[in-house]
Amino acid sequence: MITKNEKFNNKEGYFIGVGIGKTATSLIYELLKNHPQLNIGKVKELHYFDNTDSPSIEEYEQLFPGSKGIKFEITPIYIYFKDVLKKIASVLKNEKKKILIVLRNPVKRAQAHYFHSMRRGEEMESFEKSFDLEKKRIVNSVTEYRANSYFSRGLCYDKIKECYELFGKENVLILTYEDLKKDTQKSINEICDFISIDRTKVPEVPEGTRISTKLRSKYLNYIIKKNAEKIKKVLPARIHNIFSIWYRKINHKNYFVDDIDLSQEFLDKLATYYNEDIEKVEKLIDRKLGYKIENKIK
Repeated sequence: MITKNEKFNNKEGYFIGVGIGKTATSLIYELLKNHPQLNIGKVKELHYFDNTDSPSIEEYEQLFPGSKGIKFEITPIYIYFKDVLKKIASVLKNEKKKILIVLRNPVKRAQAHYFHSMRRGEEMESFEKSFDLEKKRIVNSVTEYRANSYFSRGLCYDKIKECYELFGKENVLILTYEDLKKDTQKSINEICDFISIDRTKVPEVPEGTRISTKLRSKYLNYIIKKNAEKIKKVLPARIHNIFSIWYRKINHKNYFVDDIDLSQEFLDKLATYYNEDIEKVEKLIDRKLGYKIENKIK
C-alpha cells in the first residue's frame, strides 16, 4: 500500500545502495522493488561499476528496463571495491543521484560474511584464523578480495568520508542494520522520504527476510560445493532437488551472532582494529552507534 508523499514530483535520477554488505540490503530491495516510482535494475546487484573498467552512462542505463522513475540498485561491494565510488561520481556527474549506506556492528557483520563464504565453499579456516590471514588474502586475487574481506569491510570511515566528498553529505543516507531490524517501517519511510517517493507499507512478515544458517560440517560442504556441477549433471533434476533439500537439512543449522563466543584475546585484537575507526565514523556522521568493542560484542 502506498501512502501519499506530497514531496514526490516524478523526478528521475539514480538511487544507489553502495554498501555495506551483510546489512539486510536484500530486505530493503525486496520491500522497494515493486514501487511504482522506482525503475529497478534487472537484478538487485548489478555489479556494473566493479566489473567495468570504462563505464558509461549509456551502458549503465541499459541495465534498468523501465522507461521512467528513479533508477534503483543495491550492490554492497561498491563502497569497498577500488575506485568504484569515483567511477559512479564521474559517470553520473550530470545526473541527480542519491547514495544509500547501511552500517552494522563490524564484528557481527564480519561473522555473517564469514558464514556466507563458508556456505559457498570459499572458506575453510576458523573465524579467528581468517582475521590473521585477511591482509595477505585480499591482495592475492580478486576472488579472495571479494569473498574473504570480512574484517576490512567493517572499516567505514574513509569510505563514508569519500562518499560525502564525491556526492555531498546531503545526498548520502546512512541507516543501520540494527534500526532496520528494530523498526523496518521507520527505516523504509526514511528511504522513501530521502528520495521523495511515496511511502510504502511494510508487511508484517516482509518478503526477503532470511534466516541465517551455519554449517555443521564445513568439510562436507566444501566437497559438495566443489563438485556441484558434476552432481548436477549426474542426477536427474527431480532427484537433484530432493538431494539439495536433504543436504540443507543435514548440514545447515540456524544461528544467531549473539550466540557466538569470541575469546578475550581475539576481542582485544578486534578492539584495536576497529575502535578508532568507529569513533571517527560516529564523529563524521554525528551519531552514536554503540559499536565500540569492549569485553563483549553488544
